[in-house]
This record gives sequence, structure tokens and C-alpha cells, in this order.
Amino acid sequence: MKDRMKAVKEMSDGGMLDPGAQLKREKNRSKRGPADRSTARNQKRQKRKNARKARRRNRR
Repeated sequence: MKDRMKAVKEMSDGGMLDPGAQLKREKNRSKRGPADRSTARNQKRQKRKNARKARRRNRR
């Protein structure tokens, strides 16, 4: 009986008895880009280089 009472109390603490309540979910950030720093640096360098080339091509 005590186990049941404890379970009901835990549910009420979590807001489970509230009909509009939603389960709490941990927010996770999405990872952007490669985890390896040198790879990320090289990709950024390449992106800048390509942008520079594009600007040169678009000059009139």
C-alpha cells in the first residue's frame, strides 16, 4: 500500500495528474559542424577562400 501511495505522490509531483501537463524532456543542442577542431578550421578556411573567389568572379 505504501508503495502505491508513494507512486501516486511522485506522479503528482511531476504534474502527471494535470491533464494539460506534458512530460518533461531534456533539451539537447544539435551539434553544428565537425567535432574535430582542425577539420572545422579547414572547412571554414575553404569557405572563405571560395567566397573570395566568387567575389572576384562577380566583379565587373
